[in-house]
Amino acid sequence: MIIDLQFLPDSVSLLGTFDVSPDGDVTSHNMTIDTSTGFLYMEGRFLPNKAYHIYSLADPENPVFVSSFGPSGGFHDMFVHGDTAYVAEGFEPFFSIYDMSSKTSPVLLVRKEIPAAGYVHNIWPTPDRRHVVTTEETVSKTVKVWNIEDTANIQIVGEYLGPNGIAHNARIQGDTVYLSHYEAGVRLLNISDPAAPFEFASFDTFPGDSVLGFGCWGVYPYLPSGVIFASNRDGRLFILEELLVELGDTLTAADASGPVGTSFAVDVVATNSIAVRQLLIPFTWAGPLNLAFDSASTAGTRTELFESVALVSIDPFNKRAAFSLTSSTSGYSLNLQPGSGPVLKLYFTIPPGVPDTVNSISFLSFSGSVPQFSTDCQLDILPVTASGSVTIAGCCTNPGDANGGGTVNIADVTYLIARIFAGGTAPVCCEEGDANGTGSVNIADVTFLIARIFAGGPAPVCGPIGMAC
Repeated sequence: MIIDLQFLPDSVSLLGTFDVSPDGDVTSHNMTIDTSTGFLYMEGRFLPNKAYHIYSLADPENPVFVSSFGPSGGFHDMFVHGDTAYVAEGFEPFFSIYDMSSKTSPVLLVRKEIPAAGYVHNIWPTPDRRHVVTTEETVSKTVKVWNIEDTANIQIVGEYLGPNGIAHNARIQGDTVYLSHYEAGVRLLNISDPAAPFEFASFDTFPGDSVLGFGCWGVYPYLPSGVIFASNRDGRLFILEELLVELGDTLTAADASGPVGTSFAVDVVATNSIAVRQLLIPFTWAGPLNLAFDSASTAGTRTELFESVALVSIDPFNKRAAFSLTSSTSGYSLNLQPGSGPVLKLYFTIPPGVPDTVNSISFLSFSGSVPQFSTDCQLDILPVTASGSVTIAGCCTNPGDANGGGTVNIADVTYLIARIFAGGTAPVCCEEGDANGTGSVNIADVTFLIARIFAGGPAPVCGPIGMAC
């Protein structure tokens, strides 16, 4: 059917109908229009060269048949733009990409098998054509993000599955994937990092979360107004609008310091403008200090009364972890009210022998976790993040006080002699034992202190921060 919409909202009119193919087919499961070239592609039959039919829309009111193409196994869905066709092959466990420059002789560029595939239902490329997203209309089969930059080595880089366990279609605009996810409704994924897709918004169009295939099976996000259409299998149409909230919400790692070999805390400070029910806090401590992560705690923070503090994931080798803080999991709500202050304390240890340098604690997403605040109304906020600096704190407050007695005197001399020649106890603070500040504790420090005490020599200085003795 060709329908004229130019007189909306007053009226629409049916201009005419035409057969799906010259063979007299009058039904087709779906179609796509390459608006860049003006060609229509309609799904056909499971026969050789009948999988898709191509029409020219040079005159939109009078489509002209051009050709048919495709394997005997048929196709289920495709997206075409700029003479490149991305094809989901349905019962065949593949997606494929074609060069459609020649409408009568399409060229297969690549055919990629999906491991343990379900029904390969839908495919959509990202705007930069570096990735595609596929859906498999099969229970427990994930929505997959593929890197297709090297067609000889196409790889899955990210996956997602909504709570009902069966997705239908994916559409992409910008960095957002709009999913019609059956009984889970409309789900929006951020794929700015294709390796870490995460859901940031949703609208449930159907009660329950079964795998029976009811609920939302179509989403259209391309209207200039920004309005989103979502359709249910039960015949209901939902007209939605994305709520874009630009808030001054921040997540900051406070600057911290600690002496080598000791544990210290880094305060994670949140500034939130509306009440928050859940915080997702991924962070990394990779850096030159080779910090060891010990634990996390909400004691003494704004989230101290939160019901759940859970370790979502951890990667000790790459020095990354993520915590989820939830105000209530059982109906009793004590949300984080608007304000600013620490919400989590991260405890680290600085190992001995580290260089005199600066480390950072940063909030970087990984394994699907991204810095995020969530509210009771299902609004997710991505806060602006800021790294914190970690430095080695010197223990030296009284240079030359090798025994930690509080004053510099002959007892410090005998203490150092016992250490150097008889294996005595190391100075309480190596920086204070290194009286001449050369970076090591040896006989030169003994003579330096003797000269100071008995001959009025130069005052002791602190050794390098973090030195070993």
